[in-house]
Amino acid sequence: MKQHLSKYLHKRGECPVRCPVCSYENAPYPVHFKRLLLRAHESTAMQSDRANIILFLIYGKLNIQLDSHEFQIRSGHAVFFRRNAKGRIYASDKSEIIWLEFSNRIVLGVTDILSLSAAHTTLRPEKISSILELREPLLGWLQNLPLFNSPCYYLNLQHELYILMKYIYNEEEVMRFFHTGLQSNDDFRAFVIDNYHYNDTLENIAHKANMSINNFLRRFKSEFGITAHQWLVKQKARKFLQAIAAGQYDPKSLTRHFGFNSPAGLYIFCRRQFGKSLKELIHEASVENKARPSIHGNGDFCAKKGDF
Repeated sequence: MKQHLSKYLHKRGECPVRCPVCSYENAPYPVHFKRLLLRAHESTAMQSDRANIILFLIYGKLNIQLDSHEFQIRSGHAVFFRRNAKGRIYASDKSEIIWLEFSNRIVLGVTDILSLSAAHTTLRPEKISSILELREPLLGWLQNLPLFNSPCYYLNLQHELYILMKYIYNEEEVMRFFHTGLQSNDDFRAFVIDNYHYNDTLENIAHKANMSINNFLRRFKSEFGITAHQWLVKQKARKFLQAIAAGQYDPKSLTRHFGFNSPAGLYIFCRRQFGKSLKELIHEASVENKARPSIHGNGDFCAKKGDF
């Protein structure tokens, strides 16, 4: 897996902390918030091949066409669309929307909480609804929500949002809202890509998906074409190069951060994955970093060597 380190020296949007191990270049963020203003009689397409969508209507009135189904929502309501939904949104009146896309699940405490809740919730068909009335303090939180382009910030907002919803609504109301996107098995590949951590064990990821380890391993091989272990090693190698490219050169910190038992284990990993020693990788990264244009005088924060 020999790769040029400049590939991992990427732009980090508008994030003020410039996280050195952020991994969302050339890929959708796992969570993305945006504010959308529509004039009366203006419309916009909705297509969610890779993401679930929640529309929070702060004010106005929307007509929504989804396949052959058409319905309307008014100020102070939200509607949930499962990934792969396609439709069009028409504003009957001037409208403000907080548009949330999240590519798969909501993970808290290393657990897929939607899947976990689904396993303990049974809803009768007449109880199912993807429209939710926005109550305080959630409505005020949405109205005053500051937004800037940062994947870590968006992830934190998603967690805040879910905690607020669990505080305001009961379990059945929350599950009615998310019912079409509850099962992690329905979008397994997206779940794994969005929610693995480079230091995860296979047991941890299976637990996040609320699956037994044997079912998880079988499903993984079927979806990815390689074993889960092989895939995780590749992801760790990619993250490792990103950390080196971001200026993380200390062998002890790298050993600890990436879960190696000893510096010898780190050395073997570098040789097997990149065909080079850690010293050679650091030298390449140092040359790349010196060639990069420096940022001065614009008030931006720069990542330091110990910032992970």
